[in-house]
Amino acid sequence: PSPGQEWVGQQLAASIKGSADSIKGEVYTYDKDSDTLVIKDQAVGLQEANYRFLKGKDLENVKLTGNSRVPDPTPLASDSTIERLRHKEKERVQQEMAKSRNIGENVSPFAQQVFNGLSKTMQCTWAGSEIVMDMGSGPQDEVRIKDPYEVGQVRGVNAQMVDRVKKVLQGETERIRKGG
Repeated sequence: PSPGQEWVGQQLAASIKGSADSIKGEVYTYDKDSDTLVIKDQAVGLQEANYRFLKGKDLENVKLTGNSRVPDPTPLASDSTIERLRHKEKERVQQEMAKSRNIGENVSPFAQQVFNGLSKTMQCTWAGSEIVMDMGSGPQDEVRIKDPYEVGQVRGVNAQMVDRVKKVLQGETERIRKGG
């Protein structure tokens, strides 16, 4: 049988095509446009349930028992729930934007590995193809590394900070070359 709204509310037992997996649970809802079934498994307890999303075309050996029912209407979300979700979304977007700033454009995999290694212990950003370390409170505390990202390419005003970056860079390039 093909899935449909008449399956909603019934207990389903089926196997998944091309897999040894089987599925049991209540057909919670069905979306015809995407051919997606949501199966509710309350084996975890009365107050909690697991939900699995499956494509109807992926099921075989389907056995249905029980009575069908009209699908539950989508509950309305409270203002506080919506606000909490918006806050989480904003946080995730900011996290992803921060991650994307850590990926150099048109740089070699080696350069990106150097950046990733340095950024574990230093505040790093990309400025074109240069790695820039902010080592303090102003431009005088900035240290830059140019391609090919070797110790001889480290530049900065503060000699102490340049030496520190050179030492860390040396360790990172050795680690990368050893395959670590």
